[in-house]
Amino acid sequence: MPQISGIVWISVVRKFHHLKTVSPPLVTKWTVMFYWFSSYFQISSAPFTAPQIVQSYNTSGRSIFVQWAPPVGPIPGILRGYRIFYNNLNISGSPTYNETVDASTLSYEITLLEVYSRYEITVLAFTVADGPQSSPEIMYTANKVLPRKFSEEFWFSVCKRHLPHIYINCQISCAIVGCFI
Repeated sequence: MPQISGIVWISVVRKFHHLKTVSPPLVTKWTVMFYWFSSYFQISSAPFTAPQIVQSYNTSGRSIFVQWAPPVGPIPGILRGYRIFYNNLNISGSPTYNETVDASTLSYEITLLEVYSRYEITVLAFTVADGPQSSPEIMYTANKVLPRKFSEEFWFSVCKRHLPHIYINCQISCAIVGCFI
């Protein structure tokens, strides 16, 4: 649907209201038209409140997972999505990066970060304009890059192929060996 500004229609109503020759029924008619247009065209502005970051943790030496709750209260217009802002506080003058996700997404994993660094993270909701940013969350990436975790099926095939003499106890061996490799 097209978007229009409510300020334009309010000024039209006020303009006709100040004319001496305009009767009150005409002003009422314009007011009714304003409400009809505002409901039809979804008059919107930026959200009034910020989303709340409810959970954040590092998932590796190069990534941080962030989860948030939607803004509280009514949102003027249609919520289009969220923007996640982050910057490295260890590097002076580090640029602020942002990622955009759709309105149905309430979590995001920020990747390709510096190892063992401190990051400031905020989230905002947007409609046709950006709303306020959430309170900043300070997170650290891990001090080392953890090795990749493989699936149990992979470890069973390794045990069967390369360790046939302990294949009977393969589940125990895989649980011990297959944590992180």
